[in-house]
Amino acid sequence: MNHKVILILSFIILNSCEDKENTDFENLGSVAYKGMFYGSTPTTRLAPIEVTLYFSSNRFLGESQNQYSPLICQGTYSLSGQEIQFKNECTNLSTFKLDGSYSYNPSVDSLRLQRSVNGIMELYVLKKK
Repeated sequence: MNHKVILILSFIILNSCEDKENTDFENLGSVAYKGMFYGSTPTTRLAPIEVTLYFSSNRFLGESQNQYSPLICQGTYSLSGQEIQFKNECTNLSTFKLDGSYSYNPSVDSLRLQRSVNGIMELYVLKKK
């Protein structure tokens, strides 16, 4: 009987740990991510570009290896379900600008952001620094 109780408790604890890794975050906290940006339009595919994103509370700041694309700058973000909404304070125009709604897939040490709008596809594959 004791072995069954221990087995059931172990199963519950292990499953609760797995669920915590996959739950949505209310905000990303204070954290930095570094990784690659992949972008394409119906006629062009960019070479991968190194990017860095910093999150603190509900604000973001970032930089790109390429000064103009993707245009990251700074601003605010909010999370809802599996979507993250960026409001970029940079007024410059760019085909690839971190602004608007992205699907996001967070894990313990990585973050994946992606969207497709009017044939323009953006993908950020990031790891915690």
